[in-house]
Amino acid sequence: MVQTETPSRASIMIGGKAFRAVLFDMDGVVTDTARLHLAAWHRLFQDLTERGDVGNVELNDDDYRQYIDGKDRGRGLMSYLDSRRVVVPPGTPDDSPNAITIRNLLRRKNTYFLDELDRNGVEVIAPTVRWIQQLRSMGVRTAVVSASKNARFVLDRAGLTNYFDARVDGIDTATLGLSGKPDPDTYIEAARRLSMSPSECVVVEDATAGIRAGRSGGFGLCVGLGPTENFAALTESGADVAVSDVSQIDYLQP
Repeated sequence: MVQTETPSRASIMIGGKAFRAVLFDMDGVVTDTARLHLAAWHRLFQDLTERGDVGNVELNDDDYRQYIDGKDRGRGLMSYLDSRRVVVPPGTPDDSPNAITIRNLLRRKNTYFLDELDRNGVEVIAPTVRWIQQLRSMGVRTAVVSASKNARFVLDRAGLTNYFDARVDGIDTATLGLSGKPDPDTYIEAARRLSMSPSECVVVEDATAGIRAGRSGGFGLCVGLGPTENFAALTESGADVAVSDVSQIDYLQP
């Protein structure tokens, strides 16, 4: 990853406006790891349900998109548990491994995700990667903004670390005391690292939480990415345009 002090003057035109940087979510936008996260969350809540620890907390895909997708691990867990009116104690480092605490559940979810990653590897979303390559060849700056604390590991596994001028991830969120998505802090930090104003940047997101972050942060354009059945939720959350493939974004080089 390269971070420089001198901002590029290159830009692209979308909808008659010039943008000098494109900020990408990672899971589900650059890498096809959203499905691995979903599988890990399914496994966690299925385990809890089968053990009878907290009642029936089986997770479906709609629940995942509404309460968890795009948020940091802790915020997503609490959001979903709150929706099911389930109260779980925060826990301490001295808890036994089998104790039902927020701390242990987050640890177990991460273990399940890494298991999925080991079994399935990291697949990239080819149209997005091709567009990133095109943007960089034109001199347009790029950044990745992820809620995941595993972001660097995933990008390394995918061979994409050097595709971005800046990365803001879950470790940065914790270290810098940033609020995660749907708050705009992480995207604003990425723009700052690129020496850009939010109005000069495009945000590309597949999660409604990320779209809300881009909209509330004053970013110049918010692109929602996903299947057509998700378009309504993305546009209702503030996406200026929704596409199923980034190649559908109509842009020009000035």
